[in-house]
Amino acid sequence: MTSQKTITEEYLIKLRRRNGELNKPKTVTAQEIGISRKTWEPIINGHKQGVTAETYAKLDKWLNS
Repeated sequence: MTSQKTITEEYLIKLRRRNGELNKPKTVTAQEIGISRKTWEPIINGHKQGVTAETYAKLDKWLNS
């Protein structure tokens, strides 16, 4: 079983800021990150706090690129 990583409020703000800077549709952003739109939408809307370690790594890579 894959361990869960928690998305903190601070991390969520960073994701939202980066998303706003790029100003792209959610589907395009999700494709660039390498996750599905159905995963990305709840994350960016703040409804999903726990993600797999793999998803967290993809988010982190996108955030720091």
